[in-house]
Amino acid sequence: MKLKSTITAISFALILTTCGTTPADRTGAPIDRVINTLNGEPVIPRRANTIYIEPFLNRTAQPDIHDRLHAMLNKHITDDGRLAITTEKTMADLLLRGIIVQYRASPVTFTDFGRPEKVRLLIAMNIMLVDLKKDRVILQNSGVQAFRTFSEIKPPVETEFQARERLIESLAKRLLSMIASGWYTDQMTPVEKGKK
Repeated sequence: MKLKSTITAISFALILTTCGTTPADRTGAPIDRVINTLNGEPVIPRRANTIYIEPFLNRTAQPDIHDRLHAMLNKHITDDGRLAITTEKTMADLLLRGIIVQYRASPVTFTDFGRPEKVRLLIAMNIMLVDLKKDRVILQNSGVQAFRTFSEIKPPVETEFQARERLIESLAKRLLSMIASGWYTDQMTPVEKGKK
């Protein structure tokens, strides 16, 4: 009985010692800091009801992509119903800022004559979600992206414009997931998950 108590005490001491150190983990953060941030709250504070989405900045050569994405995100947030969108920043609980940093069309496969057969379309952006009531950044991510592979010559045929519109919708859904949960793994394709 005494031996069992001693073993239990030693095990408990080892657990405490391990939790009190800063392990070489992927984040580089001490375990106690990580645990302290896991308070059961979703990314959106429970008291937050309204969001103001600033017009997105656009650093690409696509002239209207930021407006299309802004409109699509507004639609998805409205359909979701968790937050109300306000056009007045002073009336909002949350603020979302975004910069579209990349729009790229890259050939994936070619025909025998050197014409692109399949093209991979990519849109990437940086976002920041701010709690206006507490004046603090809730979420900051510089790697939100979506991609789509399409072909204008091989069935199912899809133009770049059609692929771009579907890609914008996909990115809007990812942004909604980011706001709600902090990640968008539920929106990832099988290719992104490494299953294809």
